[in-house]
Amino acid sequence: MILLLLLFILLLDTHIAWSKLLLHYEIFYGPLKLGESKIFVSEKEYKAIAYTTNLGNILYPYYAEWTTTVNDKKFPSTSVIYSKDRFKERKKIIYFEQNKNKIIVEKILPKPKKNSYHLPFPIFDELSSFVYSWNLDYFNNREYQLPIYIDGERHFVYIKYSSVINCKFNNQTQECINLLIHLPEKSELLKRSKNVQLFLSKKDRIPIEIMGSLPIFGNLKAILKEVKNL
Repeated sequence: MILLLLLFILLLDTHIAWSKLLLHYEIFYGPLKLGESKIFVSEKEYKAIAYTTNLGNILYPYYAEWTTTVNDKKFPSTSVIYSKDRFKERKKIIYFEQNKNKIIVEKILPKPKKNSYHLPFPIFDELSSFVYSWNLDYFNNREYQLPIYIDGERHFVYIKYSSVINCKFNNQTQECINLLIHLPEKSELLKRSKNVQLFLSKKDRIPIEIMGSLPIFGNLKAILKEVKNL
């Protein structure tokens, strides 16, 4: 999930009214566009798609799709994760059984396999933790840690408020919350950057820009191109 991991709810204070929201990002290495990512958020389901384009297809052709269903408290019920690169196709389904403190992982590709893990709940997957973080109260609490499931283990995402800065979207300047995020090195799909910087719209509580460093690509930037209510 090379591109998703740059991007990759309690909607208590959002100023956008929607039943389903689409966020469309472009991924850049310096001035060069390598790919795109789309995130769909609805009341019960989050879906993120990432894919390489142009130069990205030459360097490392990649497609990933991650779908998470969530319960009323916005914790995951199931996660379906699919990816395909030049060498391999992968697919797995993760079931979160909160009443049993149990996680079941069913691998479908490349070879069928099933495992189960007993871990402390509550726990997020990577996508639901990302969306959940948009509406945390960063002005009354400057630091958060969110428990997430990765590869049979319970890890934490650490989020720290840094400042409020000006950022641009659609040629308009707005205030953004500058967040510093420390991620586990592990991911459900591959190793990733430990440190990410995220500019979160103070008004609408959606990510405007995300910056990080990933294997193969190096320093990348995801910039919000379009927002749609579906």
